[in-house]
Amino acid sequence: MRVNIVGFAIDDPTLAATFTEWAELGNGQYIDAGNAAELNRAVAQAVAPTFDVIDATVAVVASGQVGADAIDLPPGTYQVVIRSSPEIAIDNVTVVSSQPSEVTIPAP
Repeated sequence: MRVNIVGFAIDDPTLAATFTEWAELGNGQYIDAGNAAELNRAVAQAVAPTFDVIDATVAVVASGQVGADAIDLPPGTYQVVIRSSPEIAIDNVTVVSSQPSEVTIPAP
């Protein structure tokens, strides 16, 4: 479970800090939006699924959010599990040293 909070035109620093704390307690994030365009981006970010990167020993070696910042991984072959409904598992994702890799989520 993840709780993301989107604040729209919040100009009270104490309230923003409270929302940040609540989101962190819910393993999520507080996203501030000051106008309609930022609100659209914030809502899209808040509902984007998370993912886990799993190595050959079946250990989760990294986690992130779809569409967010890239993550660094050592070279190897991984499984990427998108935590959506239904979950999507992408097998044999190969990371080569010093080369960016991009994973495309297959259409359901």
